[in-house]
Amino acid sequence: MEILRDSEAGCRGLMSAVTPLVQYIMDITRQMRASGAAMPSLREVETELVERVRAVGRAALAEVVVAYAPPSELVDVGGRVFKRMSEPSLGRYVSLWGTVEVPRHLYREHGVHNGPTVVPLELRAGMVFGGWTPMAAEAVAHLHQALPAREAAETCERLKVLGASRSTLLRVGEQLGRHWHARRDDAEQQLVREMDVDERARALSVSVDRVTVPMAEPSTDKGRKIDVVYRQAFCAVLTLHDAKGEALNSIRYGQMPSFGRDAIERAVARDIEVLLSRRPKLDLVGIADGAPEMQAFLDRAFGGRRPVAVLVDYWHLIEKLSAAITATKRVPAKLLPKWRTKLLVRDDAIEDIDRTLRKWMRAYHEDDVPDALYEAFTYLDNNADRMRYANVRKSGLPIGSGHVEATCKTIVAVRMKRAGARWKPDGAQACLQLRALACSGKERWSHAMNLIAGTFKQPVLPVRCAA
Repeated sequence: MEILRDSEAGCRGLMSAVTPLVQYIMDITRQMRASGAAMPSLREVETELVERVRAVGRAALAEVVVAYAPPSELVDVGGRVFKRMSEPSLGRYVSLWGTVEVPRHLYREHGVHNGPTVVPLELRAGMVFGGWTPMAAEAVAHLHQALPAREAAETCERLKVLGASRSTLLRVGEQLGRHWHARRDDAEQQLVREMDVDERARALSVSVDRVTVPMAEPSTDKGRKIDVVYRQAFCAVLTLHDAKGEALNSIRYGQMPSFGRDAIERAVARDIEVLLSRRPKLDLVGIADGAPEMQAFLDRAFGGRRPVAVLVDYWHLIEKLSAAITATKRVPAKLLPKWRTKLLVRDDAIEDIDRTLRKWMRAYHEDDVPDALYEAFTYLDNNADRMRYANVRKSGLPIGSGHVEATCKTIVAVRMKRAGARWKPDGAQACLQLRALACSGKERWSHAMNLIAGTFKQPVLPVRCAA
């Protein structure tokens, strides 16, 4: 209490919030201890405490924010001199505890009539977009990548945080996603350089795939304004594995098709280069489905490096073979287990399977070959050299692209393919960038948010007045 009394003169706003909180606690506990008194509802008491603690938080933050104001009448910002305007104005900043209001001065460029103004307090504190505390902005970013705006606003209301509207959460969430996207090349390079690489890591797998996203596009039908059209986004994942092939951690990537494939290829190639420069002895493995576009993606991402293996996903192959068996009126349960075992123990098993498919095809007239059989044969014919799994698996390396399929599900399907969802390119890309960060682990998310926060801070230097 002595500290509180000593602080009263300098922190009147804080004390005006603390005193009622302390008084409320004293009154309610006194009432509860009184003999014969009815016990109040804990839910009601807790609700009241939360509101009062939030008020204390806002008051405490206001005291701290005000302290970021420079004492100098003249300041240098980016090499230009600004002069403090005579009257302060009220600044409103959204925090986790709600909106904080503080008096602050605007500074106008010195010697320029009606020149531009800055708020040095906001620059020194790093207020995001001039109106959000860093933690509040991070909370909005996390909500935006996880939930539609309506659910995000309802979540905030129930948790008694932020207090922002649905439209505000959507607008600021998209702004943060675009802000990251504009800086991602340099920022992601810094993230991978600072990434904690587990000492147990023995291999680095690279997987790529595509996944559809519902897009709102102008309708060709005069009776409708928009059509929902599904476009294929790119997903990729780098995964570090231990000696047994178990995943240690992953970096996930996403890219909307309208923003091009080149950006995600560059990002993957850059991070491969950085990780291998830090751990040169990592075994490099590439895995994708048999689509030429995806296999070419891997080849370009590897550049001149020689991976241990570049594979067609084992499970994609099994699906193709199962369909071929069924199409020829045979029973997959009898043949498929034998083929699976062969593929896992012999690198030349794919030649045996290829010969079997050729034999089956010869039993049909050329025009009558079942589509699934022909597709499986073509799949093997185009990719046989990338279907040798036995030695790769024996080395404890992955042979399936489960990590990228999980990436497609977690960063796209879970968030962006909800019932009724439809996206525009900019909004989809903004959300996808934040979602990829969030799904790449707490460490990467935290480092990324620190980088974002740092972009809003700017040096404010005092300038001495001329004598």
